[in-house]
Amino acid sequence: MYLEEVFILGPNKEFTVQGNCNYSGNSLFYGELYWDPNGTHLALVAFAGGGQANATAIKTPYSRFATVATTNDSGKLPTAQFGLGKMGIVTNASANTLRIFPQVGEILNGVTNGTYDLAPGKTAMFIALSPSAWTSLSFV
Repeated sequence: MYLEEVFILGPNKEFTVQGNCNYSGNSLFYGELYWDPNGTHLALVAFAGGGQANATAIKTPYSRFATVATTNDSGKLPTAQFGLGKMGIVTNASANTLRIFPQVGEILNGVTNGTYDLAPGKTAMFIALSPSAWTSLSFV
């Protein structure tokens, strides 16, 4: 059985959480995902040159890539096994296409080690469908 977590963020960055979580310093951790009240998840830099192995880790429920220096520089989703129905939203705030990978050996949109190319200025949602598979939804 998977517990759903509920984040309620107040005007002073206070929050309420339900689920299997722990708190350390200024960050709240739920499996591999965490809430970072300092905002480092809002200015991510994609891995230069692209590729799956060393792609920049996407660790928060909302991640914003501010720098994608060249087309197909990359980011990587956390393992899908942290729970069915878990979601992450990724925004590409740069001028170049961001290539997103799953973890090595995992499935993205029905393809093992598949990719998702996120156009400049666009946002996508990623949903874990199984312990090793992600699907994506694009926002228009």
